Amino acid sequence: MKNYPVRWITTELAVGYAPRSHQDLAAIRAQGIAAIVNLCAECLDLCHSERHAGFDVHHIPIPDEEAPTLEDLEKALAWVEDGISSGKKVLVHCRFGIGRTGTFVAAYLMSKGHSLKAAIRKMKHTPSIPMSRRQWDLLDRYTEKLGVSKAGMTELQADIEPPSDSFFKKWEAMLGFFK
Repeated sequence: MKNYPVRWITTELAVGYAPRSHQDLAAIRAQGIAAIVNLCAECLDLCHSERHAGFDVHHIPIPDEEAPTLEDLEKALAWVEDGISSGKKVLVHCRFGIGRTGTFVAAYLMSKGHSLKAAIRKMKHTPSIPMSRRQWDLLDRYTEKLGVSKAGMTELQADIEPPSDSFFKKWEAMLGFFK
């Protein structure tokens, strides 16, 4: 059986790329995963194949480099929490397992009390990291909603001087994660 490279974030939550074959789905199942959060807009029928293979699937079709709405994010996070609470291991994927996956998993970790910076650090062993401005903006809004610490993120705090500088300060902070 072909080995699908799952990368575990917690003992119950993993990240990966969109499965490309029935062998990938079997390899995912063999690693104890029973539920999938599919973030692909470009692979609309993949969620049907995942369900047919016996997985519980929550599909949020997000275009590449985009972010979900805050409402869709929170519904999906609640779905993940329900799955984990019932003993299921969950895989989160977008097409390549990078931006959309990193954004979703960072939000999940923040919902568990991690700061945004700590969430990103916890995913460093994976390719999953928010990549676009819209993804980082969503995480900034989610951080504010949760009231989670922005330690190390002073560029993103509410006391940014002139609003016209906000764009560049956020951009610099976002790029700082890649250093």
